[in-house]
Amino acid sequence: MKPSLVFATGLLATLALAAPAGAVVAGIPEPPQEMIQNGVPYLSGGVGRTERELLSTLDETDYDLRLVFGRADGAYVANVKVVVWSGADRVLDAVSPGPWFYANLPDGTYRIRVDGEGQSFTRTVTVARGRQASVEFGGWSSAVASERRRAR
Repeated sequence: MKPSLVFATGLLATLALAAPAGAVVAGIPEPPQEMIQNGVPYLSGGVGRTERELLSTLDETDYDLRLVFGRADGAYVANVKVVVWSGADRVLDAVSPGPWFYANLPDGTYRIRVDGEGQSFTRTVTVARGRQASVEFGGWSSAVASERRRAR
C-alpha cells in the first residue's frame, strides 16, 4: 500500500480503536484497497466525500495515472469498466466501483477505454514516472443514463 494511504488507513484504524468495545463506528469508511493485475497496482474509490478526501492525498509518487469519470452535468459516474492497452497487449481490465481510478503503469503510451451507463469513451495517454497523467472522462450524458434506468 502506498505511504499516504498507509497514514490515512492508520488514522482510520486509530479512530476505530478509540471507540468503546463493541461500539459500531459509524461514518468511518473502509479505505479503498489496492489491487494488482498483470503486475499493475491500481485502486478505485471516491464514493462519498470522505473517500474522495482520502484519495486526494495521492500524487504522482503514489500512482502515475489518474482517471475521473463524470457526466456532462458534473455528477460522478461509478461502476465503470476500465481497459488499458499497450499496443495490442491488454495491460489492465477492471471495474472501477468509484468515480476515481488510479494505476501505476510502466512508462509508455496507452489506449484507455471506459464503459459505463451504456456509453464508451477511448483516450490515449502517455505515462512517465515522476508526474501523474490525469484523464477526465466527463462526457457521460445524463439523458442516456436516465433512458437506460427506465428500460430496466
